[in-house]
Amino acid sequence: AKAVFYAADVNPKEIVENLKVISKEKGIPCFEVESKQKLGISAGIAVSTASIAVINPGEAAEEIKKISSK
Repeated sequence: AKAVFYAADVNPKEIVENLKVISKEKGIPCFEVESKQKLGISAGIAVSTASIAVINPGEAAEEIKKISSK
């Protein structure tokens, strides 16, 4: 994966708590976002989602680089 995103409003938190650790071990940028609903919309799917892994960022590659360097 090129980046991992997970939602702050996941309940129970255990569902996504290991994503930060695993991402760090693998050298993959990992980001918390505001909500499952917004994450689903951003991913282009019609449902809420707890997390996503970006495999092929396409046109978003530069944006991921920018937020990864913050």
